[in-house]
Order: sequence, then C-alpha cells, then structure tokens
Amino acid sequence: MKLPFSFLKPKKDESEYYLALILTDEKVGSVILKAESGTLKKINSFEAVFPDSLEDLSIEELVSVVDKAISRAEEILPPDVQTHQTIFGVKEHWVDEESRRNQDRVLSSAPPRCAFADTQCGPPSL
Repeated sequence: MKLPFSFLKPKKDESEYYLALILTDEKVGSVILKAESGTLKKINSFEAVFPDSLEDLSIEELVSVVDKAISRAEEILPPDVQTHQTIFGVKEHWVDEESRRNQDRVLSSAPPRCAFADTQCGPPSL
C-alpha cells in the first residue's frame, strides 16, 4: 500500500541552471550557475587550455577542448539536472555590429536583475 507522505520523498530541484562559456585566446572557461531567489550563484567551474591559439585551432580541437571544459564543470550536477541556457563570453569581433547595438539597447534600458555571489551584476570570476 502506497501512502501519500510527500515529505518522505526527496524534493526535486526546481532551480534553473546556466552554463557560462568564456573563450579567450589561450583557454576556455566553463562555469555552472544556479538561479536562486533572484541571484546567480557559481556552483562549479573548470578551465581548459588550448594546445594552440584559439585562432589557429582546428574545429575538432576546439570542440574537444570545449567539450572537456563543459563536462568537467557539469560533473557536480545531479544526474537529472541539465543546463538548458548558455551564456557566451566571446571576442568582440565575433559579434556583428547589429547584434552589439541590440545588446547595448537592451542592456541600457533594463534594470539590473542579477547578483553574483561575489560581485553585483558582473561576470562570474573563473
């Protein structure tokens, strides 16, 4: 007989998790963020160094190193939790001018809605 005692069941984590992927010339940083009570909290991070400069990497090398960084950062997540939203930090010249104008317009009109554990509405430190 199954009794309806919901307090005996483990509570499912309803939090939202984000993956921040930061690319520089020398390395890739992967950060897992958890949204809680209107703030983003850094859960885990991992950095992987590129064998060559980012500009000189083949697609296969880039995918391999980025995959390693993401996998290592996500190791801490429970098996049933996935990151469905990604924040990219890339070189400025990778983004076209129209996208930058749209981003500037949105950012300048929106009030700050986040607070990182160590800084107010700034990028997470790796």
